[in-house]
Amino acid sequence: MLGVFTRMNTSISGVNMPVPEPAPQATDLPPWRLVSTDRLRIAMERTGTGRKITTRELAAAAGVSHGTIGSLSNGTRRDVPFDVAPRIARVLGVDTPFLFELTGRAVPAESDTADEYEVVPA
Repeated sequence: MLGVFTRMNTSISGVNMPVPEPAPQATDLPPWRLVSTDRLRIAMERTGTGRKITTRELAAAAGVSHGTIGSLSNGTRRDVPFDVAPRIARVLGVDTPFLFELTGRAVPAESDTADEYEVVPA
């Protein structure tokens, strides 16, 4: 038995529906900070494929300017946008946290150790 189907009006004009929150953009997220210029240079000397990569090759493969990679490798720049660090790490064949750390997070002081905390009875 075949039923007759008619096209429904799918217009939502005039309907009061909640608007979903927009997805966070890369500019809304905290930047990554390079942990060490030495680590970056070592990763460029021997990538995940085992070969060396130049500043210009890395920049082209990661989709950033070669000036950005040059500034990171010589230490004049440490921060990169949220979406850039994972691309650089992927090209080099390393995990992002090997080269970069997220900024804005709490980093405990060196004096914070477990034996310094006071035990409070429940």
